[in-house]
Amino acid sequence: MDDKDGELETFILERLEKSMPPNDIVLHVCQRTGMYWSDALELVKRVQAENSLHLERRKIPWHFALALTTAIGGVGMLIAAIIPFLNFFSGPNAIPFTSANILFFAVNLAPYSSGLLLTGMAMLAGSMLGMRQTWSSLLEIFMNALEK
Repeated sequence: MDDKDGELETFILERLEKSMPPNDIVLHVCQRTGMYWSDALELVKRVQAENSLHLERRKIPWHFALALTTAIGGVGMLIAAIIPFLNFFSGPNAIPFTSANILFFAVNLAPYSSGLLLTGMAMLAGSMLGMRQTWSSLLEIFMNALEK
């Protein structure tokens, strides 16, 4: 690979790091070098594949912050869903656990609580499932750091 190819790959990698759409990068490569679209597209895909681990690791701080915020919001919603039940049936102002009171709770408070409960669980699950690849990359970085 000569110096010009190295500069072109560096150019492509810089654009990929900025999360530029691949088609825009291909257009820039075609304009810059006069390559055919299919050749430039192959080059961009090759550079992206060779540097996929590097590109994924650059996104870790953003993904981590987003996942943490979503998980905290999910936990908050779970707590907000449980509090009405606890306030209704326990504590100093507890209502007796009778069928009429349970029916009152089910009609008035349960729709609110169940919506929060389902949304909170979905937020927690989405945070964990969506971050699976990023968590494994982050764990790999920590393990490599510990080995050195």
